[in-house]
Amino acid sequence: MTRARPLALAFALLSPVAAVSPCAASPQSGDLRIEVGATRSFPPAGSDAQASSYLTAGLQVDRWSDGGSGVYAGAFAGFTSDATAGDWVSGLVGLRGVTGLGGPLEAQVDATGYGFRVGEPFVYETLAGEGALRLRLRAGAWRVGGYAEGGSGRSTLTLRRGERTRDFEADLWHGGGGPELQWTGTRASVKLDAGAFDSEGGTYRRVRAELTALLAGTTVRASAALWDTPTGNETTGTLTLSVPFGGRWIARLTGGRSEPDPLVRAQAGGQGGFALARQLVVFSEPVAMPLVRLEERDGTVVARFRLERAAGTVALLGDFTGWEERPMRRDGDAWVLELVIPAGTHHFGFMVDGAWYVPPGTPGAVEDEWGQTNATLVVP
Repeated sequence: MTRARPLALAFALLSPVAAVSPCAASPQSGDLRIEVGATRSFPPAGSDAQASSYLTAGLQVDRWSDGGSGVYAGAFAGFTSDATAGDWVSGLVGLRGVTGLGGPLEAQVDATGYGFRVGEPFVYETLAGEGALRLRLRAGAWRVGGYAEGGSGRSTLTLRRGERTRDFEADLWHGGGGPELQWTGTRASVKLDAGAFDSEGGTYRRVRAELTALLAGTTVRASAALWDTPTGNETTGTLTLSVPFGGRWIARLTGGRSEPDPLVRAQAGGQGGFALARQLVVFSEPVAMPLVRLEERDGTVVARFRLERAAGTVALLGDFTGWEERPMRRDGDAWVLELVIPAGTHHFGFMVDGAWYVPPGTPGAVEDEWGQTNATLVVP
């Protein structure tokens, strides 16, 4: 189906909004960013559709409060000069609630709504909503649990022949779930999950592995999955590299074979592209004294970090060090270090006797995409 690839492409562009959003912030965090890029979308295997190229542009926003609850939204558009493809627009809005259930047990509820429209020569429209419930047990670096999800929507495909038009409408739905297992280290996270889903288009089954890692300041996200779909078996995998620079800029390179979607019946297919994002507004508060103090010296901003902690060794690391450890020196009952920090929003933490540590209750503390709590530092 020629519409499947732009649909999956739009969801891939919007997915970073949700993917990086599950963070626990205190009192608030998030940002508003603008993004432009170029992508190449390839049709599913066995399809006679043509590959298409798009210039893309969009806005993303998210805001999170204590415990990981928050909201996120995004809107994107794709523009093409290919005669067999159409321009498209898409939008997404989501809510997330996270709460403890006593001890190591926690629950997470997600609700997402999205819309998508492809223009001529074949007009295709989708409007859908999804919800999910996750229950997890946390034990040190491990999380184990399960999820249940479901969704419904409606799609319309309009075909034209001369002055005649014909609409093909379909009710969309899906439901299912499965187990999840995640391990989180200081610079990497590995997640395994499986799922089975019934849908309007048939039954889907999936086994998937995801890796997120920080390598010399670059965030690497890789995934691989095996799918059993109504149209046959599929092997998918993607690789995304995100590089922050200049304080509020992010460059992202993505390639691979995207996953099918049981709800909207998007098939697996290849895609790749490049995007450049700029944070316009940052919703975050500087870390409170005395953890860090900012001073301007000779036109540069110097951050003086101070951690009161009984330990044999303490090191500082964050995005401004390329996530490499910088040893701190003892000053009485505290550990201190001074560094020149560029403007922008930064995340950091401490290695205390070889273990990751962020002081409890630190204002601006956020949980990153693989479950590790970081402190936030905003440099004007």
